[in-house]
Amino acid sequence: MKISSQQLILAGLTVLAVAASSETVRYRKLETQRSKLDHAAIPKYVESLTIPSVLYDASVDNSIEIAVRQITQQVLPSGYPITTLWAYGNPLEPSTFSNPAGTVEAIKDHSLLVTWTNDLVQDPDTCLQDPQSDACNYLIHILQDKEGAPIVDQTLHWANPGRSMCEDGSNRTDCRGTSVDAYWGPIPTTMHVHGGHSIPQSDGYPEGWFLPNANDIPEGYVTHGAYYANFETPLTQTMRNALATTAVPATPNVIDTVANVPSTPNTATIAPVSPIGSNNGATDDGIITFIPVLPTVSNSSATDDSSDDSSDDDGATDDSSDDDATDDDTIVYTSPPIGKVVCDYSNDGPQATLFYHDHTVGITRLNVYAAAGGFWLVRGEDELADLYEYDCLGKKQVLPGPSPKYGEDPNGDYEVRRKIREIPLMIQGVSFYDDGSLFYPANRAFFDGKGEGDGFAETTGFDSSFPFKPNAESDVSPIWNPEAFFDTWVVNGKTWPKLEVAPERYRFRILNLADSTTLNLVMKVVDTDEEIPFYIIGGDQGYLPYVVKIRTGYYTQLTTPGGDNTEEQQISSAQALLLMPGERYDLIIDFTGMKNGTEILMLNTAPNEPFGGLEDYTAADFATTGQVLKFILNDDLSNPDGDQSTLPSCLRLDPNAVLPEVTGSRTVKLVELESELCVIDDESYGVKNVECVSGVDNHLGPAMATLGYGNDQTDGNMWSDPIEMNPSLNSTEIVEVWNWTEDAHPIHFHLVHFLILGRYDINNPDSELSSALPWEQGFKDVAIAYPGQITKIKMHFDRPGLYVWHCHILSHEDNEMMLKFCVGDKSIDCPPELSFSVKERQLSIEKFSDILVETSTAGVLGKNTQLLRGSKRVF
Repeated sequence: MKISSQQLILAGLTVLAVAASSETVRYRKLETQRSKLDHAAIPKYVESLTIPSVLYDASVDNSIEIAVRQITQQVLPSGYPITTLWAYGNPLEPSTFSNPAGTVEAIKDHSLLVTWTNDLVQDPDTCLQDPQSDACNYLIHILQDKEGAPIVDQTLHWANPGRSMCEDGSNRTDCRGTSVDAYWGPIPTTMHVHGGHSIPQSDGYPEGWFLPNANDIPEGYVTHGAYYANFETPLTQTMRNALATTAVPATPNVIDTVANVPSTPNTATIAPVSPIGSNNGATDDGIITFIPVLPTVSNSSATDDSSDDSSDDDGATDDSSDDDATDDDTIVYTSPPIGKVVCDYSNDGPQATLFYHDHTVGITRLNVYAAAGGFWLVRGEDELADLYEYDCLGKKQVLPGPSPKYGEDPNGDYEVRRKIREIPLMIQGVSFYDDGSLFYPANRAFFDGKGEGDGFAETTGFDSSFPFKPNAESDVSPIWNPEAFFDTWVVNGKTWPKLEVAPERYRFRILNLADSTTLNLVMKVVDTDEEIPFYIIGGDQGYLPYVVKIRTGYYTQLTTPGGDNTEEQQISSAQALLLMPGERYDLIIDFTGMKNGTEILMLNTAPNEPFGGLEDYTAADFATTGQVLKFILNDDLSNPDGDQSTLPSCLRLDPNAVLPEVTGSRTVKLVELESELCVIDDESYGVKNVECVSGVDNHLGPAMATLGYGNDQTDGNMWSDPIEMNPSLNSTEIVEVWNWTEDAHPIHFHLVHFLILGRYDINNPDSELSSALPWEQGFKDVAIAYPGQITKIKMHFDRPGLYVWHCHILSHEDNEMMLKFCVGDKSIDCPPELSFSVKERQLSIEKFSDILVETSTAGVLGKNTQLLRGSKRVF
């Protein structure tokens, strides 16, 4: 059987386009400069909490589309300016776009197909009707300095769609750049369902980004990242037809390369395909690389090279051969149109509180700050199936509910809202300019306490004393901040909102979506200062073995529901409900018996600064970031039939968090790299570079934090380094996380749900400091790695392919605190350009056609999706 050029393209072959133009526009200044908004003057608790509506319910539709668009929203109280944001929603229903986004209600063990669309163009609705109009012009990033300059830091390892020069001298995407210009180009996005047990093609790989289908993409820009082809997804004919209804024309999937490799001849004929926007001038001798995708599969006979005749001059493939396919179970691996990807989510992990958010390399912190995300709740068809049927009194167990339902308005319909007893809370730290726009630090000097952080790091005419890149002496990026802390709390899209509640039990799913800030949540009655406890029933990845009652300094694990349980002291007398960025807790608050009009504050007693623990720290300012949300008791909301939910102290959860037997172990490390530059204060740059003097500690500060392997304090690995973590398929490992830095880090592994085993003294590894804390004893996907400690985690790797692990402090993740790992056989399941030498890659290319033929086997979407796991795949 011969393999046509079309089949090779659809299987992930790429040709690198010509180098991009370096010409840019530096500034498009605002008419008037804006100033930072006085956060202390923002009134609190005047706006009601927004309850996220249900965007999609998988019981209604198992093939959905979610787009990101630019909107305006009243985030600040009424009377203040509106805020420009990004938001996710259903592109067929513009009213669904909100920040945070609506909830996706997924069904456990049922596949859900999602088309993700980058709609960051001027007017997406008009663009669909008139693709050649100015409505299809791209938008620039909404995070800008006081004069309107976008604050993307192009000296980080980032998407780089314009292919400005990389540090290694090449012009390509997905590299550590050298440009210090403001980035005026279109915005790349890619989506990750955090906590999802996803196949690699649908995991939101950071270099799988894609630009909007804009009609003014600058010449030389690449429309998608190096691993966009990872998203080639098995589609039934029905689903392919649904995707084809979009107003944007489908085009072949073409990608940029991830490495500068000499051009290599291939045995098959390669039809050149342009990966750039308005310039269709791809070269015939471009760089070729293989990506982990799957071959075209159908029940029609194989095609030969004659099918090449269906290629258009611009490389677009003619899908007319699929017109005769009518079998809905036929699997066809297809490429999405420009500006879209298609992902398949099996939802076969535990019932849990997941969430979706952007994951683009180098700008995740910016895109999440701008767009937030949405909850992705995985429920079983019987949500209580994972629990015991009866409570401690022998009654049927009932959790507080109902939750918001698809098609209902939990904000505009009073009767709907008054019944709701399950509410997701997305908590995000934000600052504002006085025109209502989002403030984000525009220069690195802000982190070092110099200036207001509102001016883009202008480097025109910089001299040798300039302490940041592109100064060849510097190791610090000019815009990126090592961590970013803000001065208001935004809960479900409102600053300091209020929520009226009935004197009953409520279930809350709480997510910390802050860039860097840790939360330590406490509930206090305003008039009496009485503390109201949290009853935790679940963590990141589902239910706990036992309910845990938490108040400041104390916890009670209810191992005997309804019986005698001992209250224990927390490790710190200040600790309450602690959440680092990315963590979630599923909990119950019992308002029963409280008087009408009682006010309760949700407080944050963690520091609004780098977090190293709750000893010797300064708590957040009580007048501002020390407050989060107010609850107000309202008897009018009471259920006329009374509260039917089970007392949290009587709930019987199912202690069944187990993983397979351990087959191996590995050691990983967290290391902070301090700048080698010494500085003094300077009026022009905030600080300036000076010669270091022995005995004088005036180093610039952290250059970056890194991850690595082993347990020493030497430098960690970089994102561009070859894959080092390569667990075997179906292996179970104990991973020891050695934290040599001064701060705590929330460490997140994609693919897996894991168990925290305990924490040990880094200077005395045999000395256990604590076992897993009671509220950590269920499955998790984020683990707090405290400074000076070893955190031991047990995880199981049951899907092959390329994934990542990283710190979920978004500013850390964006600057090298993220690494790749690949599960399975390196020669089969892992991208060779990330694992092997040039010679080994050439052998892979020579064998590609034969192996491609061998892998042409079909699968069926749905509960039993099969994706050629561990079979003979090439890249």
